[in-house]
Amino acid sequence: STDRPEPTRANCNYRPISVLPMFSKVIEEAINFRLTNFFQQKNIIVKNQYGFQKKKSTEMALLDIKDKIVDNIEKKLFTVGLFLDFKKAFDSVKHDVLLLKLSRYGVRGIALDIVKSYLENRVQYTNIGNAKSEFGKITCGVPQGSILGPLLFIMYINDIVNIPLTPDIILYADDTNVFFSGPDIDDLMLKANIWLQNLSTWLRANRLNLNAKKTKFIVFRPRNKTYISKNIISFQGQPIERVASLKFLGVFFHEYLDWSVHINYLRKNISRAVGILCTLRSLLPVWLKRQIYYATIHSHLHYCLLIWGTTTKTNLKNLYLLQKRAVRLIELLPFRSHTAPFFEKHRLLVINNIRYKKLAMIIYREVKSNRIEFFRKYHERNHSHNLRHISFKKDTLRTIYGTQKLTYQIPHFLNEHPTVMALIEQSSSIYVFKKKIHTFLLKTQTDSHTSFDSFYFM
Repeated sequence: STDRPEPTRANCNYRPISVLPMFSKVIEEAINFRLTNFFQQKNIIVKNQYGFQKKKSTEMALLDIKDKIVDNIEKKLFTVGLFLDFKKAFDSVKHDVLLLKLSRYGVRGIALDIVKSYLENRVQYTNIGNAKSEFGKITCGVPQGSILGPLLFIMYINDIVNIPLTPDIILYADDTNVFFSGPDIDDLMLKANIWLQNLSTWLRANRLNLNAKKTKFIVFRPRNKTYISKNIISFQGQPIERVASLKFLGVFFHEYLDWSVHINYLRKNISRAVGILCTLRSLLPVWLKRQIYYATIHSHLHYCLLIWGTTTKTNLKNLYLLQKRAVRLIELLPFRSHTAPFFEKHRLLVINNIRYKKLAMIIYREVKSNRIEFFRKYHERNHSHNLRHISFKKDTLRTIYGTQKLTYQIPHFLNEHPTVMALIEQSSSIYVFKKKIHTFLLKTQTDSHTSFDSFYFM
């Protein structure tokens, strides 16, 4: 028999949401600002944490994961990725443990007393229809939906990186990834089991629980690399399931780093949105249909495109065709009508150029934050001070997987579009550059030129 999933409406799956007065939110904002500045100045928050951090995002976390896996493939290594699922992590934070940790991090005196008073003496109740339960005192957890709650939580799990034998680890709030790499799969399984034993000790000390049923692992490797192992990974005697693909932070990762599973997921969602446009095509004005396009189609294409955008040309073309269909519906065009003028009219970028724009924004930030380090990193060949004539050297690759790395994509993009560096030089702010690069890419865009031959590898 197989385990049945927990019903969506099971009582154990409900979470209390804090109802906070406006004045409380103002105070929280001030406390959050002061604490965040303190932790950042002292470099207390681990660099592996991407959740609720300024200038960090889900895309940056996933890029870090992807680059680690690709690096290992280039080195002929397996990567065992453990995707951990903590049970009700935000609701399980023990106040005494949290306050002790904050004290150790340097939050003491009045500041610690304020945090303590913020957590204490809260109550909750359940309301179903006209029935209202009695008030119950909250003895653990950080307030859900609050401003300060996320910061307190990431400080609570900040020391997870100190677990003995911890390998590469990526955190996004309570979403946790651990990666073991090496040439021998059995050795990696052993290391994973030992680390999970150490994790069990850490969880007990912090009074948290791992959901072993929802925790999964993937063995990342090239398509032509097989392995045989009778060993299993388990946590407290319960086997951890190995899967071929898994959705993490909104993106499906596959054991071969093949993004087809995610593309199929996108096509399903975008096709549904195109269907809505089709139904409403004669009922709504053009401007409103354009808004629907951005809300229901562009948002899917834009999210973490730097991760999955290195998929096959066929996959990208399928998404591009959905874009074209949407544009025809916005303008009420016949089925085979030429769409390039209308992409330009509405200032819509095709999928490849959306990706180029995201790459360009990363380049802008890197150049402006540390120009010298940028040129050192991307192997400037000639040392001309004229940005229009700089050539960048791409990394030497062992496999085609290496083309997925940013350190390959960025120099490739700059060599193909040297004007981008000039646009960076001319831009006084990131907002100015964003407009300039959008206009530049729009001008390079035609219906027949979709750039599918540019650095898409499979």
